[in-house]
Amino acid sequence: MSDLIIYNENKNNLNNIDFVKDSKNQIQIKSIENKIYLGEQLSVLITQIYNLSGIKGELNQIQAQDVLKMILMQFKELSLNEIYKAFELERYGSYAKETDHFQLFNAQYVSSILKKYKNWKREIKKTHNIETIKPVEIPTVTKEEQKKILDSGVIRLYNEFCINKIVPFGNTHIYDYLLEIGNIEKPTGEYRNEIIKRAKKNINKYNSESLKAFKNAIENNNTKLINECKRIALQDYLNKQIEK
Repeated sequence: MSDLIIYNENKNNLNNIDFVKDSKNQIQIKSIENKIYLGEQLSVLITQIYNLSGIKGELNQIQAQDVLKMILMQFKELSLNEIYKAFELERYGSYAKETDHFQLFNAQYVSSILKKYKNWKREIKKTHNIETIKPVEIPTVTKEEQKKILDSGVIRLYNEFCINKIVPFGNTHIYDYLLEIGNIEKPTGEYRNEIIKRAKKNINKYNSESLKAFKNAIENNNTKLINECKRIALQDYLNKQIEK
């Protein structure tokens, strides 16, 4: 887990002008050195954005990974809060023209929204004469704030799992947190062997070029297996909570 604040849901409650003013205090994607943690947080964020988009059906994981790769390559000067804000503005009809997603959540659709956000932000800065200098200090989160953020993440994941019955990529920090506070036990014995077997089988499925390229950029082979084992164990844990 990282103490660096790379996404703070409270900032989403700021009005548009205050949000643009605050954007200089937000950590840009290109400044985040922990690429695995970044990948996890982006994955969670993309899933949240998709669930609010009105697109029917489950999020296609291959397209989701292609979206993540595109963001890392073309929009790394934005913060994670700005990624969320871009789609909130689209949902609320704040842009001059709405972009039709045609029931597809792909790199083309996402890039069009992020480009509109950059133009929108530029106009807000110009109209309200907002300073663009970024402060030198990088903010960190306290242990108490970190617990609130993680507790909120657990609730969000549980509610999403009740609907979709799947744990998306990028939630290993939730597994680590539940393990740390004793809510989940580390797999042992036959169950551990079963999870490893299931994880290896799943990894073989994730062999598309776009997904492979993204995951190779942030994970080595051992990390892939560990993260997939955590994802499966977390999924099993949530299934048991629902059955109680």
